[in-house]
Amino acid sequence: MRGVPLVLPRVAVYNRPVTREIFSAQLCIMDGAWQEAPDNLAMIDLGFGRGALYLVAEVLGETEGRDELARAMIETARRAYAASRGAITLALTEAVRAANDFFFNHNAALAPDARRIAGLTAAIVRDDDLFIAQAGPGLTSILRGAQIARYPRDSIWFDPNNDLTEFPTPGAVPIGKRRAYTPDTFHVSLQPGDSILIATRALKSLLTDDELIDTLANRHPDDVIAALEEISGASDLAVIAIRCGENDPNAPPAPPLDAAHVDELEIPVLPRAETTSPVEIAPPGEISPAPTPEPESPRVNVRATALSVAAHSGQILARIFARVNWSALAATSGRAIDSLGRASARVIAFVIRTFLPGEIKTDAAKLTTSTTPNAQSGWRIAALGFPIVLILIGTGAFVLDLRDKQTRLAAQTSQLIQQSTVALDQSKNFGGADKKNAVDAAQKALTLADQARKLSPTNQTARNAFYAAQDQIDALNGIAVVFLTAFANFTEAKSNATRVVVHWPEIFILDRGAQKVYRYLVDEVGSKAAPYGTENGVILKAGDKFSDRVVADLIDAFWNDTGRLVVLERSGLFLTYDLQANKWSPRAATDAAKWKSASLASGYAGNLYLLDSAANQILKYAAADGVWTASTNYFQFGVSADLSNAVDLAIDGDIWVLRANGAIQRFTSGRPVEFSARDPEAQLNKPSAFFTAASLNSLYVADAGNKRIVQMDKANGKFARQFRPSGQAGDAFNNLKALAVDEANKRFFILSGSSAYLATIPQ
Repeated sequence: MRGVPLVLPRVAVYNRPVTREIFSAQLCIMDGAWQEAPDNLAMIDLGFGRGALYLVAEVLGETEGRDELARAMIETARRAYAASRGAITLALTEAVRAANDFFFNHNAALAPDARRIAGLTAAIVRDDDLFIAQAGPGLTSILRGAQIARYPRDSIWFDPNNDLTEFPTPGAVPIGKRRAYTPDTFHVSLQPGDSILIATRALKSLLTDDELIDTLANRHPDDVIAALEEISGASDLAVIAIRCGENDPNAPPAPPLDAAHVDELEIPVLPRAETTSPVEIAPPGEISPAPTPEPESPRVNVRATALSVAAHSGQILARIFARVNWSALAATSGRAIDSLGRASARVIAFVIRTFLPGEIKTDAAKLTTSTTPNAQSGWRIAALGFPIVLILIGTGAFVLDLRDKQTRLAAQTSQLIQQSTVALDQSKNFGGADKKNAVDAAQKALTLADQARKLSPTNQTARNAFYAAQDQIDALNGIAVVFLTAFANFTEAKSNATRVVVHWPEIFILDRGAQKVYRYLVDEVGSKAAPYGTENGVILKAGDKFSDRVVADLIDAFWNDTGRLVVLERSGLFLTYDLQANKWSPRAATDAAKWKSASLASGYAGNLYLLDSAANQILKYAAADGVWTASTNYFQFGVSADLSNAVDLAIDGDIWVLRANGAIQRFTSGRPVEFSARDPEAQLNKPSAFFTAASLNSLYVADAGNKRIVQMDKANGKFARQFRPSGQAGDAFNNLKALAVDEANKRFFILSGSSAYLATIPQ
């Protein structure tokens, strides 16, 4: 299959350098047949600064439906990683968890005998680093010189006779078996000349280590794949071969592949306070193994053990005594004591009669011992009081034990936060001068803060430390972090705010769902905005009457060159808003029938432009005495334009159209002009809006699928920057809808979900 590119829907790229001096090739043989476009492999170029993502899946079980499941699992993991941010290890973990969630939910809907399990290997190669997340069957092998290393080193999946009932590590558990999942993760510092194989478990049984060394040594990935294809024969095998450039003969010998260069981090799903311990920060640039609990002093251990034993003993006694019928027990105790007294009296009388001469006259009343009511009451009180005392003692011990645990938990959390802060300061001190060590320190800070956050979910300081580390990683990865201020929420059942128009300090928002137009004013500082007037900012709504016309279906809104807000209504009515007079002026177009399928509108140089995606045409209304009446077609005769699925329209002299598939079209004087967005980070994914103006050199795109805003040079489409929300507002871009930019005042205005935000544009 060499030389054949894989198509984009299968999210794979074949046999080309995906990062600098990194070459790769792949092979897939299923059911004895060579697969040209395999469903269980993917190699994705993530762009400059993010490296390349490699995915290998193995679905166990029947052939039917296997390929579809593998493809869905690969795509789920790819999307989850693309939407991630921050530390690579955490991002890979989330990608694997997303794939497991998909597979587990698929299994849950099936009968037990129809359920499957799977394995997934997810790896990132970035610069000189390899990050691996292993879930279930699968392995990654690395050749350096004459040394081979395997990750994981050993696995129950390598032994065909294993009954697979016990899993020694979290990542040994197959995909789809458990709802909560944590893969085994590894990190290796790569050297020039390293060869990497990411494969299904079959590779382990096909080749010994020595044979694998012979297969990989000093070979290009194409040659490795050819050799493996011959070796595998009809055996099922999926493998990705990677080579990290060539050895430099003048370079010092590469360090061996040993534990000092490997990190086996297990990120707990729900860490327990009893076993989570503080973590020491490794020296900058060095990645340390997962933390192990520090031994506590004997005194602390004895005290904690004693309190714990007492607490549990109290709990057990409380449960036992809670089941006792104390009223019945008291009555039974009284009867038993009374019977014992009577029996004792009879025994004494018998002895006297037997051993003393003569007839003994006895006073049965005196010899018979009976229990008085007072004595019976005393026994009952004692029987009731004893368990109560035990319960009180147990409760006290339990409270002391709980406080002791809380104290230790708070101390551990505080220490983790402190260590995270130190690591974050180290990262900032390295800065851009030593990016690798800066990233390593920031990732360490994120891991420590994440442990603290999970130990104490309500601890705001721990959350702040996590967000700060996340923001630092974003900054080091070239992501501009924006700090958002929400100034409006649209909570009506039908609300769907889709357009924001800005004329500083005025903000106008069109809610097409609720059919309302809102007006807001930015304060003098530019840090927040407040609704205008007394109706929560509403200045126009469906049902408002203008002479004999009733507002029914608002289409779009824009700012006109005459200094007025313009709102268009489906029936052919356009309304201009006078800010000073707070008054609307209605006008009607003479060809209103053409507005029935119009979806987007904008204005430029006094003209009105309406986009009709169904007709693949833009209607141009030239202003005549300030009134738009009849339209002409914008596209010249013979020009064919595809405006299907258009989501936004912008005009700066040229007309720009954004489509849902990420295509950006540019037209000048009714004719198309070549334009291609070049984003090294990731392709646009379901963009929802964009913004430009004659005064701007940039094009800003709301990339909803990737939860970011992208800035590019509109002259050549070159990527400039990307913006994401700060860690504390991490979900704010989950549903981007509209965007406006005021570069003069350095502000973004964003509609996402049911909220409106403003933010300062980072320098």
